[in-house]
This record gives sequence, C-alpha cells and structure tokens, in this order.
Amino acid sequence: MNMEKLQTNNEVIKSIEISKEEIEAINSINKFLDELSQEEIKYFNGPIGYEESTAEKIQEIFEKKKNKLEEKTFSSAEERHAFIFKAKREAEYESCSDVVEYKNNQLSRLIEFIEKQKIWKTKISTASNINYSVYIHKNFENFIQDLKKSEEYHKINSFAGQNRNSLYYISNSGVSLRIKMARLHPNGNIREALQHANELFLCVDEITDPDQKEKSVNGSSEFPSQIVSFEPRLGHRVEEFFTQNFINHQEGNFKSGIKILKEKDKIIIKNSDGYHSGHYINNIYNLER
Repeated sequence: MNMEKLQTNNEVIKSIEISKEEIEAINSINKFLDELSQEEIKYFNGPIGYEESTAEKIQEIFEKKKNKLEEKTFSSAEERHAFIFKAKREAEYESCSDVVEYKNNQLSRLIEFIEKQKIWKTKISTASNINYSVYIHKNFENFIQDLKKSEEYHKINSFAGQNRNSLYYISNSGVSLRIKMARLHPNGNIREALQHANELFLCVDEITDPDQKEKSVNGSSEFPSQIVSFEPRLGHRVEEFFTQNFINHQEGNFKSGIKILKEKDKIIIKNSDGYHSGHYINNIYNLER
C-alpha cells in the first residue's frame, strides 16, 4: 500500500495498488478451490453433507455416553457439566467422522496451497466465541488472555469440537483473504468457507476506548484515527473493504478506487462497494519464507 502526501496539512491519502503477481496468486487459489469443490461433488455424488439420520445417530451415541454418568463420581457440578459437553462433542464426531475428516482434509490442502503463494505478509485468526462486551472499560490484557483460549472453548462448545475461528491472510499490498470456518462445520463446504478477497484490510480497537466508534457518513466509513491500525493487532476487530471492480479483475496490475483519507483526528474510507466487519484478532502468525 503506497502512501502519497498530497498536502502538508493533516490530509494524507493511501492509494491501494495491487501487483499482477498478487492477482495471479489469488486467481490460482480460486482455481484450486474449484478443483477441491469438484472432487467433493464427485466423491459424495453432490455437495458434501450429512445423512438425514445423523441427528438420531448423535443422540443414540450421546445417550450411551451419558449412561456412564452413573459410574462416575464428580467433585463438582462444573466437572459433571464438562463431562456432558465432552460426551456431546464426541458423539457428534463419532456419528459423522468421515465427513468431518474429509472437510478437514480439504481445509488442510487449501491452507497449504494458499501459504505456498509468495504474496503474504501476515496470517491471523479471529475469535468467534468470545463475548467482547464484558471487557469494555475493563482490563485489556484479560481480554487478550480470553481471546487466546478461544480454540479451547471451541473444543467444548462447537459441533464435533471443531475450531470455528476465521483465518485471514494479508498480502504485501494489504489484500485480505478469509477462510470462514463457520461455513465449513457443521453443514457447509470448502467453497462456502473461502470468501472473496478484499483490497483493503484494517483493524480497530473498540475495547480500550469504546466511546470512540465507527460511523457511516454519506456512504463513507469514518473512524477515530487513534483506534485504527492498518497492521493486525491482538484484540482489535477486523474490517475489510472491497469494490466490485477488484472482484471482477483477472489480469494485470490493479489500482483501487477506494480512497483512504486522514483528516485531523479521523480516518475516512470512501468509494468502497461493500465491507465485512469481523471478530477480534486472537492470533497473529509468522509465515515462514
């Protein structure tokens, strides 16, 4: 993302310029996704899914596991509650492990292919299961610690104990590509999980200063500048912006029509066709190169 100073006052514009190498990499990822999807349709004789009897199978296995409650002694109600939740997740997994593992195998192959591309600067994940509202005006470090436990919570509370946190890849020019895990398990597929690329990524801190809010003005998004970062930050919430021109672009360099203005104490995003507001960043990974 290049920065051009147009004036010597408080106004600064960042222009988004995406190289043909990044466009080619994104196209190759979408092509690989098509291959994965076709394999799935061939293997399952249609889009991936669970048998109608799955719910009954889950309940049957779960009841057998619950019967073991009579054989166990628990030191607390919390321990008993945890046993029941664990039994439920195990029953879900056992009833349809073939489908769960097929999806996870496709996911692993997609991640491996994405990470082979030489365009990425950063990889992050966001926690979809942490109630941020209880941390507003409270200790930010406690919020970070809870975010880091997100995957543990998914093992207890999510279908078959599967991780539902989204993964994002951020390119050298600031393009973001998201794998939405919640569209994979339980009833989605790999095509639904991979979202279209966005030409602008930023994140906002809504916890330490929750009175500073984003607002929409005449179709533009305005953020207090002190809460915005164009680099990933733990505990910050993700925002992505795109234009239809970028989604349709297939070949050569691309210069975005999105304008990013800094005016006094505000960051203003103009000329996007759409945006995605995500969850809070719980992990930032180093991509080995």
